[in-house]
Amino acid sequence: MNNRTLKAFAPLVLASLLLQTPAAFAITGGPFDNNQSSGSSPAGTYSGVMTGKNLIGMTQFGISISSESNGRFTVFHEGIMSYGVAQCIADPASQRIAGAFLGVALLPNGEGNGSTAADAGDANSTQTITVRSSAEGAFTAEMKGYPVTITFEGEGQISTVANPVTVTDGTAAGTVTVTGAGTADGEGANDPQIVQTEANATIYSTTVRATTPFEIRGSRTSLTGYTSINSFTGLEPLVPTNP
Repeated sequence: MNNRTLKAFAPLVLASLLLQTPAAFAITGGPFDNNQSSGSSPAGTYSGVMTGKNLIGMTQFGISISSESNGRFTVFHEGIMSYGVAQCIADPASQRIAGAFLGVALLPNGEGNGSTAADAGDANSTQTITVRSSAEGAFTAEMKGYPVTITFEGEGQISTVANPVTVTDGTAAGTVTVTGAGTADGEGANDPQIVQTEANATIYSTTVRATTPFEIRGSRTSLTGYTSINSFTGLEPLVPTNP
């Protein structure tokens, strides 16, 4: 094709480019808006799998941007099954998810009656349960694929009744003398009165439980918030007592 032909077609090519309507694209995500898209949200239902040394478990929880959400977890650790409630939050700005677990356990014989599941709205359940240090844990995880296909992966620590526990007994520490600051008696500026008193000291018992590390992986499985079908209530945890 010679130069004369190219010159003849040049005006036609230019006209076609000018008449074509270009598509409009908005810049979203990336460094221009802190990896956020307009109207994006991490809200929904999430499911995850927990793995560790002699430990495997699962959790399902909800995340909401306007109200408190709940969830559930189950973990099989050292041949013992624990279950309970989970509460998690998501921070889209830092691309992180954090969660906490609180397990429930049967009341020991002779401890008294706790709150039943029927009290919490489940009329078909008659098992008495109480929050009693059966399983506690927490985790943090990194979100990926936000906001379309969210997955998360992270690490945590959990402590169940299978973990070793160190318990110290309460004991009386004898008599101690408490000395207060000196105060002037009003008769002389250089004549302070030292206040002293004696008291019986008591060292309270302590309980320290070891923890087990675990890894957690999961994803957002639904845009609809998680709604539990049952609720757990219970007695207050035991407190250290006098010997």
